[in-house]
Amino acid sequence: MIHLSHVIPGRHGRVPGIIAFIGAIFVGLAPSGVNAVPPETTRVEGVIEAVRSPNAVILRTSTGPVTVDLSRLGGVTAAVEQGQPIAAVGVMEPDGHVLHATNLESPASRAVPNSR
Repeated sequence: MIHLSHVIPGRHGRVPGIIAFIGAIFVGLAPSGVNAVPPETTRVEGVIEAVRSPNAVILRTSTGPVTVDLSRLGGVTAAVEQGQPIAAVGVMEPDGHVLHATNLESPASRAVPNSR
């Protein structure tokens, strides 16, 4: 068996310290990956009340106005207009007034399909 203290004369005190340091780094980083919870997505439907170029719209919903941040969608404000009904999907800030959109959709149809 080879002992590191024989391979590196005079430095045998450093090896256990380095191993302990590396181990501490891994132990410190492990909980951050295990405890990471993906943010909850929210779907908000409403009518665009105002377009705030370049990256936001004010959406009138049944519970009040919501600012929809469109910056993650890459310049989509050119495709939306005041008065247009939309559904925005994304992560809502804790205050419930700003949604960081990851997707825009057509509002869901409320019509009941014909059953025959």
